[in-house]
Formats: sequence, structure tokens, C-alpha cells
Amino acid sequence: EETDEERAQREEKEEKEQRTLIGYDEATKTFKQRWRPDFKCGDRVPSLPDSEVVECEPGGEAPCCSSLGWCGKSKLHCSCDVCIDYRSKVELKVTGIKKLHAGKECEDIAYNFGEQDTPEACAALALPQPECGRTLMFSHTYKEWGCRCCASMTG
Repeated sequence: EETDEERAQREEKEEKEQRTLIGYDEATKTFKQRWRPDFKCGDRVPSLPDSEVVECEPGGEAPCCSSLGWCGKSKLHCSCDVCIDYRSKVELKVTGIKKLHAGKECEDIAYNFGEQDTPEACAALALPQPECGRTLMFSHTYKEWGCRCCASMTG
């Protein structure tokens, strides 16, 4: 079991790490974001400088904080009694499509939406689906392949 001194050292180290992760500016006492890139959230990590809990990125691939203090997108992250879903803080909409890789496939396909006329139509279907990440597969040549979204947090 850790001593009081060891606990104080650990907490100080965690606080310093958190300030780096949220982009805290010591001079202005401001921070760039309310979430951490390591997907930790809630009361399992030090509070933000404004004494609020660390959130999850509302427009990201992991917008909900689970009871265990991890950001994700599954029912265990978004739908439990103590889970916090931050998606309501933003309105997601497709504003553009960018071709990332020609001829590349998803590591894991989350969903096939069937034939769609445009990549924009495909993206609009994929965006609200919890299983889908921010990458999709679409072929103008082979429409029968369908609009397919890659699983969240995969490519």
C-alpha cells in the first residue's frame, strides 16, 4: 500500500501530465480542450483546472465516458446509469469528403449501407451510427459493393 508521501508524488505527477495533455497555459490559466488524447475521463483522473471532470471529445470517435473512466462509443460507454454522453454538445454534419487512400479497405467493416449514389450520401448515413468511425469505403465504379463504414477507431 502506498504511503501518503508516495500518493502525493503520484498525484502531482498525474496533475502535471494532465496539464500537458489538455494544453494548459500556466501564464493565462487557460486550457485548449476539456478532454485527453489518451481517452481517460471522469473522476478517474485529476479534475480540470476549473474543477470540472475531464470530458470526452464530443465530436470525436469516443464521445462517451464510461463508469470505468474511459472514453468510447459502445453501449457500455454511452448508455450505463453513470455514463456521460458528450455528443449532445455538438451537432455533427458532413461538410466535406476527402479521399485518403485509393484501393485500401477497412481493417474492420462496421456496417454496409448498400448502394448509395455519392460518397456524401454514404457519409451522412455513417455519421450517426455508433459502430462507424470516421472512415468509409465507396466505389463509383462498383456501386454494388455498397457504402461501407470502417469500425470506430480502425482504418
